[in-house]
Amino acid sequence: MATESPENDTVETVQPILEETTNIEPKDTPGVNLCDKFTGILDHEKVQLLIQTQKHIIKRLEVSNVKMEDCLHQSSAEYKRANQVFRDHTKRLISMKNDVQSIHQRIRILKYKLAKKYPEVVAEHEKKFAVQISENEND
Repeated sequence: MATESPENDTVETVQPILEETTNIEPKDTPGVNLCDKFTGILDHEKVQLLIQTQKHIIKRLEVSNVKMEDCLHQSSAEYKRANQVFRDHTKRLISMKNDVQSIHQRIRILKYKLAKKYPEVVAEHEKKFAVQISENEND
């Protein structure tokens, strides 16, 4: 004995309603009636002029779009090139900074070794250098 489920009942009641709505002729719909009324009000020449104007605007926008895409591609390529140049210069500057730091470190080591080996000469030279600095500051 087959029991009827509530789902089967709803399907059976909805089916005739769907069949009734699909049998409606397209000319009988409210949207078609509204369009027919507007068609009677509007001047056909003005509508054609509007359509031509819209097509012209679309063509101009398409041309503008192509130009903008070309500009985008060119600026993207230029950005990539400039970015690579910037990275190369940054690497070069970092290398130069490391070289200068290395040179200063070697000079400090040499000064320390000279001060240890010849303390009198270094002390005399530092006094002379200090006098030159103070004279430059006074000028």
